[in-house]
Amino acid sequence: MKIFWIVLFFVPTVTIAQTEFGVRFEKELGWKQILSKAKQQNKYIFVDCSASWCIPCKKMEKEVFSLENVGHFINGHFISVHVQMDTSKNDDESIKVWYNDAHNIKKDYQIATFPTYLFFSPNGKIVHRYLFAMPDSLFLKVAENALDTNKQYYTLLNKYLTGQKQYEKLPYLASISKFIGDDSTSKLIATDYLHNYLNKLSESEFFQKKNIDFVSNFSDLLTSKDSAFSLIYKNAVKTDRLIERKDFSENLVFAVVTKEEIDPRLWPDKTPVSIPPDWNQLEETIQKKYNKEVADLVLVNAQMKWYAKKKDKLQLIKYTVKKIDKYGLDTAGVGWAVFNNLAYDLFFKYCNNRDTLNKVIHWMEIVNQNHSDDQANMDTYANLLYKVGRKKEAIQWEEKATELEERAAQKENRGADKSFRETLDKMKNGIPTWVAK
Repeated sequence: MKIFWIVLFFVPTVTIAQTEFGVRFEKELGWKQILSKAKQQNKYIFVDCSASWCIPCKKMEKEVFSLENVGHFINGHFISVHVQMDTSKNDDESIKVWYNDAHNIKKDYQIATFPTYLFFSPNGKIVHRYLFAMPDSLFLKVAENALDTNKQYYTLLNKYLTGQKQYEKLPYLASISKFIGDDSTSKLIATDYLHNYLNKLSESEFFQKKNIDFVSNFSDLLTSKDSAFSLIYKNAVKTDRLIERKDFSENLVFAVVTKEEIDPRLWPDKTPVSIPPDWNQLEETIQKKYNKEVADLVLVNAQMKWYAKKKDKLQLIKYTVKKIDKYGLDTAGVGWAVFNNLAYDLFFKYCNNRDTLNKVIHWMEIVNQNHSDDQANMDTYANLLYKVGRKKEAIQWEEKATELEERAAQKENRGADKSFRETLDKMKNGIPTWVAK
């Protein structure tokens, strides 16, 4: 009996303690009542807009909104409500009574992404907005910004649209606009900031990390006429060091030059021109405005893209080899996987020049050295070896690829890709593994 009473004594205590954790979402109140309560208590309103099918929404409920530190901050400053924006057959009455209000909120604030977080002032005026699942530290930062008039998105936007321009706040405002999907507003603000503030800075004023970060975030707005572009073009090393991104300046310059010099000539209506352009004249034009290095790389990239669009495999092979010969093999990030696909789908399938194939074999050796456990790389390498007549080596590599694939399939409890063993059988029987072109 004593044990029984001890259990009874502690169960309610545990239950009460659990209800104190996490964000307290209002369950019984409608939207008008929420607005009234917020005004009476002088608290902001947090609206978690979700959907019944939204996995990130459920992740936030389970992993963020349930945390004590999140609940402590949100409950202290906000009246919170969870609003399901869609309808489902499993909806209970507490969800159904919100159907009309949910529909109006979704329409009025154009909710198209879930989860979306809306924040309102105690007077019911929307002041801030954010999207997507995130860790608790970032969500708390978002909630803090919703209480700060210098960080509230809609507060800053209203000031901007009524002519109260605070240029030091425009990068933040443009970034939030871009993040929440308001591209037209984002472009308007970013263009204003670029033309009427950033371009007017002296060189010493311009070279701050925050300014380069802005250019990086809105690089599509940059043109060769912008002072910001000229400063970056002339100070590439300084720019890259400041933003801590290798080749950032080079890639930015190439993007602007391509947009202004290549695209209007090669893709005037988003489709390739019918006849090859005068590549020499185009190179000369770009070189006069910039330099030979910029002209060479921009041009070879344009040639590869144009011949790829025209499905001219031989010319694409020619310019791909030209680029790798001059600039080296790009294996940064997923570059190695991209090249593996290129080596197989372009060179192996369509190239019959032995010297070119041997070059590609050498490049694949570099890829294999850095990614020695990838069966796709081994398979490509083996097929290239086989095509140039190095049958014994090809079989050895294809055996490795086949064994690796079958072992991986067994470990992952899936069916093995049969093409590896089929290729191996062809090699052993002297049958071509490629289709004659």
